[in-house]
Amino acid sequence: MTIKELAAELGVSKEAVRKHLSKIPASELQKGQRGAVILSPVAVNLIRQLVTTNSDNANDNRQPTDNAQNPDDINKKSDSTVCINCQLLEERLTTANEKIQLLSDNLADIRAELDRKNAELEAKNKQISDLMQALQNEQILHGKMMQLEAPKQRKWYDVFRKRGTDKPT
Repeated sequence: MTIKELAAELGVSKEAVRKHLSKIPASELQKGQRGAVILSPVAVNLIRQLVTTNSDNANDNRQPTDNAQNPDDINKKSDSTVCINCQLLEERLTTANEKIQLLSDNLADIRAELDRKNAELEAKNKQISDLMQALQNEQILHGKMMQLEAPKQRKWYDVFRKRGTDKPT
C-alpha cells in the first residue's frame, strides 16, 4: 500500500502519514518501481494505530482542562508507543525465527549433499588408484615381453664380417 492510498483510507493528509512514517523503522518500507514508498502490512497497521491514537488525543485536547498536560494522556501516548514497538519486535522476531529455521533446513540439506559427494569422490579416487596400479603392472609386463621378443641386435661391423665369411674362398 502506498502513502497516498493509506492517507485516503484513513482520511488524513499524505503529510500526516509521512509524519508517522518517521516513527517506523526503514526496514518496513520499500520503494516501488517509480520511487513511491510502499508500506508493508505491519507498517500500515502501525500507522493506523498511530493515526487513531492521535485523533483520540486531538479530541481529548479539544476538551477544556485545567492542566495543559494531563499525566493520563502522557501515559496513554507512551503506552501506545510501547505497544506498537512490542508488536513490531514480535513480528520481526517471528520472521527472524522462520528465516533461521529455513536456513537451518537448507544447511542440513547441503551437508547431506556434501557427504554424498564426498563418498562418490572417495569411490572415484579408489577406482583411479586401482587403474593406475593396473597400468603400472601392464607397463611392466609389456617391457618384459619386449625384452623376450626382441631379436638380439647386431653391431654394425658384424654385417660386414658375416658377408665376408659367406663368400667362397
